[in-house]
Amino acid sequence: MTTTCRRSSVLCLIALLLMAVLLTPDISVQSGEVQRIPGALSGTVCHDGSRKFLENVDVVLCKSQDTVKNLLERGLSSDMKRPGSFYQAYTDEAGVFEIPSIDISTSSSYVLMLQKPGYRPLIVQDITIVSGASLADRLTLYMEPALTDRNDPVVRNIDELPLPDVVLPPRPERCNKGSHLIFATREGLVGGTTANGHIITESDHFVALPSRRSLCESDATKENEVLLTYNGRSVRVPVWDVGPWNTKDDYWNPSEQREMWKDLSQYIPEAQAAFQNGYNDGRDGFGRTVKNAAGIDLADGVFLDDLAMTDNDWIEVQFLWQGSSSLKGDIDSDGAITSADGDLCLKITLNLTISYTASPSAHEPTEAERSAADMNGDGAVGVDDAVMILKESVRSPR
Repeated sequence: MTTTCRRSSVLCLIALLLMAVLLTPDISVQSGEVQRIPGALSGTVCHDGSRKFLENVDVVLCKSQDTVKNLLERGLSSDMKRPGSFYQAYTDEAGVFEIPSIDISTSSSYVLMLQKPGYRPLIVQDITIVSGASLADRLTLYMEPALTDRNDPVVRNIDELPLPDVVLPPRPERCNKGSHLIFATREGLVGGTTANGHIITESDHFVALPSRRSLCESDATKENEVLLTYNGRSVRVPVWDVGPWNTKDDYWNPSEQREMWKDLSQYIPEAQAAFQNGYNDGRDGFGRTVKNAAGIDLADGVFLDDLAMTDNDWIEVQFLWQGSSSLKGDIDSDGAITSADGDLCLKITLNLTISYTASPSAHEPTEAERSAADMNGDGAVGVDDAVMILKESVRSPR
């Protein structure tokens, strides 16, 4: 009896330890050590009237209202300078501030305070910091000029902030077969930490996608890569971070495999649907109002050097771990089923295929083409498959 009780106690203790490990938020294992994944915040500060950028604004991110009150009354006293009680940054000439490496292990809710001589302090409450680093989550903040004998702070909740005047540029024509047009933003946040433990450097070369499902295990691996194309320039880079906006939006997977937002079409990020069409009331998975359609974040070296981008824009993305096609019937891997796929299926039936840029030429079709063309799953490619593809192209026009 005593032995049975001891054994039960040991099993219960092991179960509790396992639950504690599984429920610990934002951790990753690297080089045998447990490392917490920090969050990040960035924003742009403007004059409330002219909308001009404000430089040298003192930006302080605090864990509590009491810290904000003490800052307003006493400034930075010695008892407040303990690690993690607040984070401080200043805006640059473009009005931009960046706060990387925010500890969210104990709390993810913060209060933001902005101060600048000649302006009323701005306090923003209920800011939720999520893991990873991303400029796609950038806030746009407006400070009011101080009036005579009136320097009381302006207090806002995060949802009360005015939305920036953002116009999404038109989607360009896709040039590469198998690519998908995704709105890209610049990640930045040099000195921050990615979701796989990489310390972000200047001119870094990686991307962030809004799901851990395709995250490389560490910055020493490149098992998951994307091929990016923009204005004739292309680069192949690994996925080392999670973001922008969401963390469970593997939009590159078919609906039945997608972790969240299963009612959205494949290759449509939740942030894009929220921003363009008001999907999920225009909010991301954390309840934040989505301020752009970003489905991928680019490190500075990719954004500025590899692709020579000057602003956020649509880029072509190929998810290289998927192979040539993940859609049955999409033989030419262009992300849609069209009559061109039906025609190509007929060519494959005759052991011919068609060049994507030239006239038909005879050669053995690839295994990927055969697999995509086998609509009825009988192991062979025939006219019946071509008919099914043509019917599907009518139901789902490009």
